[in-house]
Amino acid sequence: MDAEARDPGSIASPFDGRVVFRAKQDDEECDAPPEELACLGAQAVDSRRREFLRGRSAARHALQALLGQAPPPVGKGERGEPLWPAGVVGSISHTRELAVAAVGWRAQVGGIGLDVEARDRRVDAGIGGHVCLPEELRWVESAVGLPDAPADPILRLKMVFTAKEAIYKALYPVEQVFLGFKDAELGWASGGFRAVLRRAAGRAYPAGSELDVGCRVLEREVLASVCLLPAPGSSAGVS
Repeated sequence: MDAEARDPGSIASPFDGRVVFRAKQDDEECDAPPEELACLGAQAVDSRRREFLRGRSAARHALQALLGQAPPPVGKGERGEPLWPAGVVGSISHTRELAVAAVGWRAQVGGIGLDVEARDRRVDAGIGGHVCLPEELRWVESAVGLPDAPADPILRLKMVFTAKEAIYKALYPVEQVFLGFKDAELGWASGGFRAVLRRAAGRAYPAGSELDVGCRVLEREVLASVCLLPAPGSSAGVS
């Protein structure tokens, strides 16, 4: 799998037309309204502040496009999840160089999960046993002969980690069910993963539910994405 070069001005959306996606680079000026700055806390270091501002700026630009007007501030929930305007679902993720955000209408999208991780972030290969199920670990350690699988096992481990983070971000707002790394099992398909829930994520997503997880290797990051369909008669998408 060759790394996808990053356009200096933008990154292609991993979603279809139901979802608005925006990205912010590290050299772009960003700010936030006081209500969002209050989410940081007084002890936030400069690097954390810059990442947060970039993420919220990406979110506001995405919301502006979705709503067609200046959006309200995006707050923070008990587990750090963004609190979106009524009728909206979304997700934010950032590294020290890049922030991404995506939003959609709850009536059209059951949930959105985004996670981005820096490729050069140091990772201890030993964490594989904490993140991966046995079959996933075998894929990480030896993906010989599988289409589009990157050659570097550390990169494959980051892909699994990033995909599982995106799954959690998409599903947690549905019914506030916390999922651990081993509560979803991933199988590699060309260009992404097929995930099967090993534990229920609420009534709308029982054990055995299947999800598609996009996973792209960019020039400097790994980007994972999940877009859930609304579940008829459920509380899917409540955030």
